[in-house]
Amino acid sequence: MMIVSWQRIAQGRRIIAAPAGSAHQVVAAAAHHVIAAAALLCPLPVIARQVIDIPGRMLLMDGMCKRVGLMLMKLIAGETLQKPDIQNKRLFNFDCEKDFIAFYRRETAAGAARFSAVLSRAYALLPQIPKERQLFFQSNLILQIETMLGLYQWVYHLCAAKENGSEFAREIREAAQVLERIAQARTLSTGRRWTHWWAGDTLMDIKGLIRSTASLLRPENNEAILKAGF
Repeated sequence: MMIVSWQRIAQGRRIIAAPAGSAHQVVAAAAHHVIAAAALLCPLPVIARQVIDIPGRMLLMDGMCKRVGLMLMKLIAGETLQKPDIQNKRLFNFDCEKDFIAFYRRETAAGAARFSAVLSRAYALLPQIPKERQLFFQSNLILQIETMLGLYQWVYHLCAAKENGSEFAREIREAAQVLERIAQARTLSTGRRWTHWWAGDTLMDIKGLIRSTASLLRPENNEAILKAGF
């Protein structure tokens, strides 16, 4: 499958500025399978613009979304905002916790709305796909959109839980539920050669995130959350 560069997708819009072979380019290349599947069906900028571009930083893709969510869970458990020594440390380069939460709450709300619109468009296009290619379209494009939508919503609800104590329990339940929808979408979107694609997933570990998110409702679990890595 041909790799479609983010620069080409954006048709001149400079989404990332990084030398070839850098970590930023690796992140962009990691998303090529989503874009390439849609290239013949959707204007490329429509897909590219849905991913949050952190100015001067990077694109907020799935793994980085997970790290932001893990940091938010640590904040909820009582830790102060840290700037861990990780490759994507700029995810946390904010002056204070308030700015960190406000930024990700605002941006994930807007990004989720855009992904939701693209998801509706993808489902509308599905009947136009040759029947023998529909499973691929669902497994390789629709599922990825559903995953990003769910992760953005997860981060949003964690931000809301931290900011609004009176709605804490409801927001945490919502955060866990959107992850459960990702897990369910994985089940429904796989078949034949992709039946076991997500078996043993430890990179994103959606099921683990569901458990740890739900555990925030029980303060006695905070110590385990604080000890968790990124």
